[in-house]
Formats: sequence, C-alpha cells, structure tokens
Amino acid sequence: MKRFLCALIVLVCCVFAAACAAAAQETSHAHVWEETSVWREPTCTEAGELLRICSVCSLSERIPIPARGHETGDWLHDETAHWKECTVCKERQETAPHHISDGVCTVCGAGFGSGSQEEGHTHSYVRLEEVPASCTEDGVVIMVCSVCGEKSAETIKAPGHETDGWEWDPTLHWHVCSRCGRTTDAQPHSFLGGNVCTVCGAERTSSGGIGHTHDWDEGTVTHAPTCTQTGTRVLTCRGCGITRTVEIPAAGHDFTGTYEKDGEQHWRLCANGCGAASTPVPHEWQLREVISAPTCTQGGSARYACSECGMQRTESLPTGEHTPGDWEKDGTTHTRRCTICGLVLETEEHVWDTGTVTQAPTCTKEGVRVFACTVCGEAYDEPVPVLGHEMGNWTQDDEDTHSRECTRGRGCGKRETEAHCFVGNTCTVCAFTLQYTESLIFEEYKSASLEGYAVAGFNGEIPQEVVIPSRYEGAPVVAVKSGVFRDSSVRSIVLGSNIRELGADCFLGCEQLTSITFGAAIGAEAIDAGAFRDCASLTVSVSADNASLTCRDNCLIDENGTLILGGGPTIPDGVAAVGEGAFYGREGLSAIVLPESVRSVGADAFRESEIRSVTGEGVILLSDCAFSGCGALETASFAGAEQIGEQAFYDCTALQTVLLPSVGTIGMSAFGGCAVLASAVLGATLTQVSAEAFSDCYDLCIYFCGDEGMWQNVIFEGDAWYGPLYYDGQWEYRDGLPCPL
Repeated sequence: MKRFLCALIVLVCCVFAAACAAAAQETSHAHVWEETSVWREPTCTEAGELLRICSVCSLSERIPIPARGHETGDWLHDETAHWKECTVCKERQETAPHHISDGVCTVCGAGFGSGSQEEGHTHSYVRLEEVPASCTEDGVVIMVCSVCGEKSAETIKAPGHETDGWEWDPTLHWHVCSRCGRTTDAQPHSFLGGNVCTVCGAERTSSGGIGHTHDWDEGTVTHAPTCTQTGTRVLTCRGCGITRTVEIPAAGHDFTGTYEKDGEQHWRLCANGCGAASTPVPHEWQLREVISAPTCTQGGSARYACSECGMQRTESLPTGEHTPGDWEKDGTTHTRRCTICGLVLETEEHVWDTGTVTQAPTCTKEGVRVFACTVCGEAYDEPVPVLGHEMGNWTQDDEDTHSRECTRGRGCGKRETEAHCFVGNTCTVCAFTLQYTESLIFEEYKSASLEGYAVAGFNGEIPQEVVIPSRYEGAPVVAVKSGVFRDSSVRSIVLGSNIRELGADCFLGCEQLTSITFGAAIGAEAIDAGAFRDCASLTVSVSADNASLTCRDNCLIDENGTLILGGGPTIPDGVAAVGEGAFYGREGLSAIVLPESVRSVGADAFRESEIRSVTGEGVILLSDCAFSGCGALETASFAGAEQIGEQAFYDCTALQTVLLPSVGTIGMSAFGGCAVLASAVLGATLTQVSAEAFSDCYDLCIYFCGDEGMWQNVIFEGDAWYGPLYYDGQWEYRDGLPCPL
C-alpha cells in the first residue's frame, strides 16, 4: 500500500513537472506572429480588433483598434430639446433640454416666443417628454414648469450591457448583451500553457479544438475586493474538477449614506466604511417658513432649508415697501397714505381735464359739464349756458297763418304761428300771396256771431272757375250772400277757409256746377243741399282741417254720420242717415245700395234723380218726397222700413215693384201717379194707409204678408187702390218678385 501511494505521488509530480516545462516552453520563446487581419471593424463608439496568431505556439492575440468617435454636425432641435447627430451612425449626441432666455435657447439658438420666466416663485415641474437610455448611452427626461414654462432635464444613466456567461469558438470568447444583443468583451482564449481558458473555461483538445463545456461552481473567494481594488475567486468544474481563478471587480464607493454638512456645502461618506467622501456641493436653499413678515417700518425673518441634506438656516428679511392706499381728496389737492403705518406718501394739486358734457344744453335749459382730476378722479361740474331758440324762416301754413320752428333740433319743438300780415294780396312776413278770383266783389259783413267780409257779387260776368279767399285786406271772408251764383254758368267753386255762412239759394240754377270744395270753418248747419238741386253732376270735397265735416266716396258727411250732400254714385259704409235733398236732381246714380248702417232717408233726398233701383235693408224711415219724381226708378226694396212718408215715391212713372215687408204706415199719395206699378209687398205689420196712397196705380196687385183678418184691421183713408189682393199663402217669390200661386 505504501508502495502504491509512493508511486502515485511520483506520477503526480511527473505530470506537474511536465506541465511546468510546457508552460515554461510556451512563455520562454519569442512569438512569431503570422500576418494580422481585421477581426472587427471599429465603430463610432466601440473599438475594433486586429487578430494575430503565433506560428510557434499557436497563441492568438487581438490588438485593439481605437473607436473612430462621432462626427457631428450642427445643432438640431424640437420644442423640448436639442442635440447633434452623428453623420456616420446617425446616433444622437449631447441631447439636452433647451436653456431659454428671452425666448431663445442660448445653446442651439431655437426661438420660443417671449420665453420670459416668471420670477419669485417655486417651479412646479411636470414631465414633458422622455428619451429612454440605451445600454451605453444616457437617456433624458424633459421637464417643464407649469407656472412659468421654464424647461429642465434629468439624465437617465445608461445601465450598461447585461450579460449571462461567456460564449466562444475555437479562438475567441465573448459576451452577448441580453438587452441589445450586442457582442462585447470579445478576446482570444488565455490557456496559460494548459488546456482550459482561464477566462471563459473553454477546454481545448490535443488537436487544438475545444472540449466539453465546464460546469463551474460558485467558487471560493480567495481575496475580497475593496472599493478600489479587485479581488479573486477560484472556480471548480463540477465535471472534470479543473479549477480556474477569476477576478472580482472592485466594489466602488457607495455614497448613499448620511449627509455630512457645514454651513456652505454637504457631502456623503462611503457606506462601505472605507472613509472616502463624495465631492462637496453647495446647499440648495429653499424658503420653508416666514417667521416674521417684514413691514414698512421693520424687517422680518425667514427659515430656509437645503432641499438635499435638510440643513437649515435663518435669515433676516429687509424692511418692506409702503402700501399706498386710495387717494384722499378735497377740492384742491389729493393725498395718499401708507395703509400700514399711515405715513403720507404724496400730496399734490388736482390735475383737471378739459371736462366732459354729461348733459347737453337745450334752447331753454342749461347743460352740465363735468371736470375730473386725471390722477385721483375727484370731480366737479359747471353749468353750460342755455342755447336759446334759433328760429327758422317763416313758412305758409294755409291762407290764414304762417309759422316757423326752432332749427336746433334735439326735440326742442318750439313753434310760432301768426296770422298773415297782408298788404294787398301778399303777406309782408312770409311772402304768401292769396290766389283768388279778382272779379269778386266784397262787402263788409257783420252778424251776431261773425264779422269780416262777405262775397256780394262779381264785376262783370261770373267766371267758370271761382276761388274765394280766406281773407280780404287782412280781415276774414266769412260769408257768401244769397243768390250770388244763382243761374250762373260757374263750373268749379273753392270756398275760403273762413267761410261759415252760405246765403239762401246762392247755388240755385247752377246747372253746370260740377265741383265744390268746402273750407275748414264751415259746418253742416250752413249747407242747404237743396241749393244744389240743379247740379246734375257734382264732385264734393272738404278741407282736411275741417273738424266737423269729412268727405268719403264723393259724399259730404257730418260728425253725426249724416250724409248732407252727395255726388254719388256710392253711399259709404257707416253713414247713419241720408240728409234732406242730399242727392236732389243728381244724374248717373243708377243702382243705389244703402249700407245697413243707414236708418233714415231725408225729405227730397233723391228727388228727381236718375236712380233706377234702390235697396236699403236697414232703413226704417222714408221721409216725404224721398224718391219723388224719380222717373227712371223701376224697383224699390226696403225690408226694414216701417214708415213711408207722403209722396215718398210720387210720380215714379217707371216704378214696377216695391217690397215693404215690415211697413206699418204709408203716407198720403206715397205711390200716387206710379202708373205702371204692378206689385207691392206689404207686411203683416201694416196698420194704416193714407188717402190716395196708390192713386192712379191701375194695374197694382197687392201681396199681403198676413191673413184676411189682419187685412181687415188696416185703416184705409179714402180709396187706397184698385186691383187684386193676395193674402199670405196665396203668393210666393219667384226670382225675387212676388207671384200668385
């Protein structure tokens, strides 16, 4: 057994001696390097490698080729950051947020509006944009202050490549980054005279190939690393038992411990206990609390703290400025005091502006002008003088007056009206000249209610057109004497605005008179319609200034609704009565329809007129001679008429039919001389028929709306008529006319 152990020890020693001899041979000769070749091209950031192999010992070696470095152009930028771009690899370099001053980045020159930073506030940053870090390049977070818009950047440190074990081939070993996939740390194997690479653990065979992959254990630390020095660890292959020694990187300082500080700066000691200290940096002071606020009479104090290490200090605050209050003012000066201490800060006289008219003057009222101090607003007012009226020129109103108005406007409304001042026919004030018929003869006239001049006649023949003035020699023309125009050939008459009386029969026999205009002063009581009975065709009008008379549809109507003079042929709505003689002798009337508003027809209203038919559903009273002598009248219908006056239709020689279904009384000779009257409808309301009511009506047939008993109760004065009589039920209407059944 002892021999076997001795033999084993000798064998091990021989093997070890042979290995040492081989190692000595490997490291003692001069290498003969073969021709080199580029193993990896250098890039902008990573070195390349030249590969060379010793032709004696087959040792391979890689010689580094320095990285080219980036070739950058001009600054590029966006709204948050600027950078330079490598013209070879296009990788961004020197990325940083803008440093903006007065709207311009001081580094790249990019413009950003005003860019002014609000002073006197604590920035409140929010994340604007992030450029992630790569394995080898730092990233950046762009921040912007939500108050003033100031931008800043925080660097995201590159984490470095993350590898998990070596990869190799027969000549080289390397790491592959699990993040970016790049190959790093590529280098030739280092066998150091043995068959196992001391770096990656690859084992070579006798033929020069790589054997099995070692399964290394966790190893044993043989020399612990420090903050600045590397250590070593011995690894053992679980398969073959071979060992190798690997380097443990230096730990580096851990400056995460408690801050050390003094009054100006702070730093950290290495947490590993090596005693190293980080580089001191100045405190970042921030206001934490105002202990006592300064006033305008004394200073204050405040507490500041370093935002990094928490170091605190107290500072005195300077005396504050005065706080000016509102202006105190009187009639001549204004004063401002400090609202804190009451000190008078400034006093000066008012500075008055030129004033503003707040209420404009008018012709009769003063205005108001307000003066204000341009500094404190104190105000006072002064009156603006009355303007007074500025009257315009006199203008004619009518034949009687002229007027003038204030031309200033502004709603003054001042108006002066005066009577004309005539010298001859011309007003000396407004130059109005009376236009009237020069052949008129005027006489002084005076009655109980009137005084002035009256038209008494003409010098020579009466002209066809006559204009009567309102005044003569300054006095009003108030009347036309009786018979002035009688039997003349006058065609048109315009009565002056002051005419109030018309003499009896002054227009009688004026067969050619076709137009008359009444003035403003005349009333209905002055107009005798019968005086116009010889005017076959007449056009009637009245001054718009007449307060009691109007003219509609060629009819003169008084304020009570009575039609006092008509030219026809239409009776306007709203007329209450047709006055006495209103259409006496008028031609061209033909068919007359009286509106339902008409309740009565006056005496002689349509006498001797050329009327062919008449209807009046609302008429209650037909006065004496209302239609007497209407030789062309053929039919008459008055559904509501209750009373028929004497000779109402006397001598209507063409009258054939009359309808009076509501009649109560029929006057004497009401239808006397109506020789062709063939039918008359009389209402059951009939109570009395006067003498000769139907005299000379030889062919008349009566259609009574009542029965025989009612008829027997009718009072007849003398002989009423001769002819047939039909009671109710014995006759009917056919085509609007009564006919026996």
